[in-house]
Amino acid sequence: MMIRESLKDYISGHSLPPYNGKINRTVLGKPYIDYPLYIGVTHTDDVCIICIDRNNFGIDCENCGRVTQRADSIIRKFFTEREKEYVDSSTDRQTAFLDIWVKKEAYVKFTGEGISGMTSVDVTTLDGFEKIENNRNLIIYIYKE
Repeated sequence: MMIRESLKDYISGHSLPPYNGKINRTVLGKPYIDYPLYIGVTHTDDVCIICIDRNNFGIDCENCGRVTQRADSIIRKFFTEREKEYVDSSTDRQTAFLDIWVKKEAYVKFTGEGISGMTSVDVTTLDGFEKIENNRNLIIYIYKE
């Protein structure tokens, strides 16, 4: 419902023809519509962000205070050597972990690969990330090419 309302607001605010179709999902869960717009959704705790744009993108967010109990296991499984070094060399290891994780999530949402695509990308080498500053104590990244 929130996606449909956001889409309706975006379309009317940009003087585009109405869209009354279905909001679909790929096999891996990426939302899409049969309309020349892209949709992105992310959420954490009590925050849900819905973005709409004319160009493909990926978005993800996480609460800065989130403590990930299995961070070391996630790092071993999904992070490249360079990403591991970034986390290990940081004075705030938890924030560094979340920074890489949110970037990885945004990137695989952009590609539509889902979690399986996380091992094949090194986000420390990619351009295209925009960090969204906010007053909600969130790490938010959007990835676009």
